[in-house]
Amino acid sequence: MGFLEKIFIKRESTVNESEQIKQQIKSEIKNEIKDEIRQELVIEQKKSTDEPKHKEIEKSEEFPYIRKLLLSSYEYKFYKIIKPIADKYNLHILSKVRLIDFVGVKRGLKGNEAFGFISKIKQKHVDFLICNPDNLYPLAVIELDDSTHQSLKSQENDKLKNQVLNSAGIKIYRITNIDEDLEKIFREIKSSAI
Repeated sequence: MGFLEKIFIKRESTVNESEQIKQQIKSEIKNEIKDEIRQELVIEQKKSTDEPKHKEIEKSEEFPYIRKLLLSSYEYKFYKIIKPIADKYNLHILSKVRLIDFVGVKRGLKGNEAFGFISKIKQKHVDFLICNPDNLYPLAVIELDDSTHQSLKSQENDKLKNQVLNSAGIKIYRITNIDEDLEKIFREIKSSAI
């Protein structure tokens, strides 16, 4: 082997050694970064388990909310009348349910058009939603129409509810007198559910 060949081989082995050193340094750096990330994750997990999941409000004055009755006295009186009848026909009563919770908008409408229909009903509720107790499938709505339903705004709301429920195929019963034949109404609801 000649002098130049020896230099070339020595240089080639030096290049290979420097490449190996570079690779080793890269690998060590990657491992150090991974270790740092793991340590940060452990610290974050420890912090999240040490902190309470829900921070309690220290002062009740921070929010002005109070508990109130779900139903007016008249609505509650009516509920107490219809509850045993609903039980007799194996039907379930839900109170003060928003229309948007049990009525949807058909697919295929453009975004703004669908949103417009949703907006019309998202703040509206029904007094009593009568459901199948096995799956809470909506069967009918009972609205208790007392003297407050005489205003123009209430009449417009009632008309909208009638249109929405009719479109969704849900029968609405408007009760103006709690002495009406409620048994007949529940019998009709039950027979339509079969």
